[in-house]
Amino acid sequence: MTPSRIMARVGLPLLAGAFVALVIAEHMRPLRGGDARGERGRAGARARRLARNAALAASSGAVTALVVYPALFAVARTSSARGFGLLGLLPERTPAIARVGIAVLALDYSMYLWHRANHAAPLLWRFHRVHHADAALDTSTAFRFHAGEVLMSVAYRAPVVALLGVSAELFAAFEIALELATELQHADVKLPARLERALDALLVTPSMHGTHHSDVASETDSNWSVIFSFWDRLHGTYRRRRRPGESPIAIGLPGQREAAARGLGALFTMPFRRVP
Repeated sequence: MTPSRIMARVGLPLLAGAFVALVIAEHMRPLRGGDARGERGRAGARARRLARNAALAASSGAVTALVVYPALFAVARTSSARGFGLLGLLPERTPAIARVGIAVLALDYSMYLWHRANHAAPLLWRFHRVHHADAALDTSTAFRFHAGEVLMSVAYRAPVVALLGVSAELFAAFEIALELATELQHADVKLPARLERALDALLVTPSMHGTHHSDVASETDSNWSVIFSFWDRLHGTYRRRRRPGESPIAIGLPGQREAAARGLGALFTMPFRRVP
């Protein structure tokens, strides 16, 4: 099956099904809840916010489908066919499962570094702050990215894919896993305590990623992992609110909530304007 068919026949149904399931779970077991989002009893405000997120998702999704995936799949096909990259250097007797494991870990670590760079580099942050300017956090936020950020990611991700020598099919499978993890970590879902503790040791949970979307700078600059949570522990960037009496996490960026609520045009032009 070609990478495009993997994304269409496997990825889209999985992502759509996960989105519906998480939206239902958000209503049944909210982590922050409507009051924390400032939306309970304000159906109009919530509808406008979701419409803005949907428009951003549509534009970034179009760039992903028309530019990002074709470019990265082409790089993967070329590098793997020529035996180029890290995977090509492994001994021929290396088990397939080990090759897959190495590729997945390396790709996920590269996304940790990319996410961290989006907060550290002023140009990248101009685009990434559109994602963080959302004053609420739920599954819709998982798709709220500026098309410019998605397009710029090709310049970083293409060399990574080439240096790894990962196949286009494996890369497509990783992208599906990456998107599923992104949906889960942004969801406003409270997991059972035991499940939360078990998952947190390995994977990024909604509670962990919620800290990253805090309006406190020291918390925003933490928890950059995407799939596996141990990258933050290895780099000392892991943070959770555990102490009794700590205030609830306020979602968003200070000074940008009004800009984020102004309208879709303000969000599309946010990277090109100076905002507080």
